[in-house]
Amino acid sequence: GGSYSILQNAYVHGLFLQQAASAGAIHVGGKYIKILHSVVVDNFDPSSSNGSSWSAGVRGFRGEGNEVRYSVIGFTPDYGDASTPNHGDCVNWKHGTTMALPKVATSITNNVCYNATIGVAAGQPSMRIDRNRMIGVDTGARFDDFGGPTQIADEEVTNNTIVGNRAVFWNPIDIWNESADDSSSSQAANPCTGDLPLGSVTMTGNVFGSSSTNPWVELSTGRSNYFWTNIWQANLIVSSNNCYYSSGLANGLFRILTTNDSSVECTGYTRDQGSDFTFAGYQAEGQESGSHNENAALDSTGTATSSNCLDKGALADGAGPSPTPTPLPNEGRGSVFAQ
Repeated sequence: GGSYSILQNAYVHGLFLQQAASAGAIHVGGKYIKILHSVVVDNFDPSSSNGSSWSAGVRGFRGEGNEVRYSVIGFTPDYGDASTPNHGDCVNWKHGTTMALPKVATSITNNVCYNATIGVAAGQPSMRIDRNRMIGVDTGARFDDFGGPTQIADEEVTNNTIVGNRAVFWNPIDIWNESADDSSSSQAANPCTGDLPLGSVTMTGNVFGSSSTNPWVELSTGRSNYFWTNIWQANLIVSSNNCYYSSGLANGLFRILTTNDSSVECTGYTRDQGSDFTFAGYQAEGQESGSHNENAALDSTGTATSSNCLDKGALADGAGPSPTPTPLPNEGRGSVFAQ
């Protein structure tokens, strides 16, 4: 809670986060709050039997102008339960605000995230996800309803290095872009079109590496052709100058509105459009100009070394600064919150 606050040089480790309570080791519930140069590791619900987005290193609720920068957030694979490698999200921002756009962006920048279900989970507009290293994540950035009013618009995923199963996932669902100010049980008056204006998700300058066969980028769910027309054909996905590579999926896979949800019928709209694209096919659709299907050959620091990827990713061109702490517990680093 509160606004216009700074928390820096904090070390938050080993907190029990009750999964059902949508918990976070650090909660942000106001405006212009900064989390800087901190270590937030191994805070989750040990009773959870699988990776969960209900536990998060940093949990944000609405607001604008907030920042999470220069920090290390993650989960040790065998900490607490060796069968649960990903205990939660590094950063999870939910309950999208209905404030008029443009609004002051919330920035998640220059962090290291490791062994998480989602690197940055975003359920509100104007998120700037930039220059982060996300290693061992299931999904790098996910735009979705995480419980409550959700608005996805004016989002940017830029210059990140993502090693995991999927780079970006965007899920427009039945309470997305909802106008209600605070209700986790309500939904948009029209669950097919949403209540609020559609907005863009921009992805550029990122490096993604994987060994899985999951889609590199996925726009789900194909509830109706409304989404195909007003998101895909309206060019609200803008993706360029990225490097992708998967040893398990040589030709790439971009899944656009092919996962159908029959739970909601959209009056006046059919549900017969949507397509899977290879990397080459996606480029033929006008996406990924300047992008490459190429192994970035990350070095020990996470810097891309292959010829077409040198200018991409979190550490391109000596960009930084890097987070000042390390992922290891460090006694005496500022404030200590542990149990």
